[in-house]
Amino acid sequence: DLHSFPTRRSSDLPEEGKTTIVTNLAVVLAQSGKRVTVLDADLRRPSLHKRIGVNNQVGLSFLFMQPKMVMNGALQKTRVPGMSVITSGNIPPNPSELLGSQKMGQIMGKVKEESDIILIDTPPALVVTDASVLASQVDGVLIVIRPGVTRLAAAKQTVEQLHRVGANILGVVLNNIELNRSKYGHYYARKYRPYTSYYYGKNSKYYTEEDTKSLPKVKDKDKDKEADLEAD
Repeated sequence: DLHSFPTRRSSDLPEEGKTTIVTNLAVVLAQSGKRVTVLDADLRRPSLHKRIGVNNQVGLSFLFMQPKMVMNGALQKTRVPGMSVITSGNIPPNPSELLGSQKMGQIMGKVKEESDIILIDTPPALVVTDASVLASQVDGVLIVIRPGVTRLAAAKQTVEQLHRVGANILGVVLNNIELNRSKYGHYYARKYRPYTSYYYGKNSKYYTEEDTKSLPKVKDKDKDKEADLEAD
């Protein structure tokens, strides 16, 4: 049931594209009519505010200091109707302790009042414990990996680590698959290329219609069968 579905996005290691994935997912869900809030719980190397293009002066760390549970400007609207964001705010000295605190639960409860769906961006799961700390406070976890970059041992360790804390793993997102090297890439590029300009505006930081011009030309079906999906 997506009407009350706080979830969290994590990756195994840095540079696997979790922030891009969570942002694009929020855009799509908001355009489907949901009230979506993206919460930047990466209190070590936050980047969500840069990705979306909003101010980071008042964010999650600011809410931890408030005696009463009020947003006070921390919940910001974005240029996408129905999509809001709570940025990280100033970087605190004790992120894991804050994310696992009772106050974090109160913050989540307040955000739920304003949202149908909450998407939380966290630091990489194997780098620090922050992602695991939050796992028990959300309905589900999506893991982001990059084929050819994320090692199998790291992916397995992440799953085991999340299972140990009782996380509900919803699935895995494969990010940054090269369309010109994947037999599936040609299919999706051919089917969905016309829709990219609809979802993302001219000044968007996401894929635009102009970006798709650099995508490889789609081959014939018979030739596509010869392409192998890289999984290592």
